[in-house]
Amino acid sequence: MKCNETGVLKKSEVYFSSPSQTAKKIYFYPVSAGHFFASRDITLFAKTITVF
Repeated sequence: MKCNETGVLKKSEVYFSSPSQTAKKIYFYPVSAGHFFASRDITLFAKTITVF
C-alpha cells in the first residue's frame, strides 16, 4: 500500500498482515512493515516501540 503522509516520498510502501487465529497462537508475526523514503524536512516521533 502506498503511504500518503506529509514528508514521505511517493516511492515509500507500507504492508499490514492479518494472521489467522491459529497463526497468532503458535507464531511470532509482524503486524506491519514498510520501506519509507522521507524528505529532508520530516521529523518522526514514536509513541511506543515494541522490540522482542
